[in-house]
Amino acid sequence: MTLALFRQWAQFGSERAFYRYAEQHLRTAFPTLPDRSQFNCLQRCYAEAITAFGLFLVSFTDAQDYHYERIDSSGIAVRDGKQRGEGWLAGQADIGKSPRIGWYEGFHLLVCSAASGMITGYGFGQANTHDQLLIETFLTARAIPQVELACIGKPAQGSYIADKGFAGLLDW
Repeated sequence: MTLALFRQWAQFGSERAFYRYAEQHLRTAFPTLPDRSQFNCLQRCYAEAITAFGLFLVSFTDAQDYHYERIDSSGIAVRDGKQRGEGWLAGQADIGKSPRIGWYEGFHLLVCSAASGMITGYGFGQANTHDQLLIETFLTARAIPQVELACIGKPAQGSYIADKGFAGLLDW
């Protein structure tokens, strides 16, 4: 779990780049470092524990004790949206368009962060989900906490700040 959290906090371009760094610089601290594919599998197995610890850090550091939290979204590609075939996440990933990456197959990620920059919650949606629907679902889940959606985090202490992509007819 320590390595998984370190990978998120440090700026690595890819999982492979992180693992190369870990092998070269962290081997003495982690003598039983598993091979890369096993490490990635372990991260997925312990995803709930990693999320719970991250949310604990948010409350422990009082990261939400600010006047506002920022919300933004981004497309997360798992493969080029113009490729033929079902892909390796058939039935889970779908086709969407992002101003940053164009057409892609993957997910839509929404992240909420405190003024300090600490991530206070996140959620995934289908790639073709509009920002307005994603944020409405996110804020509703924050207002009515559910154990299975712990990654959403707790409601902000102050206001939410978002870009114009989230503009719509919300009653928040």
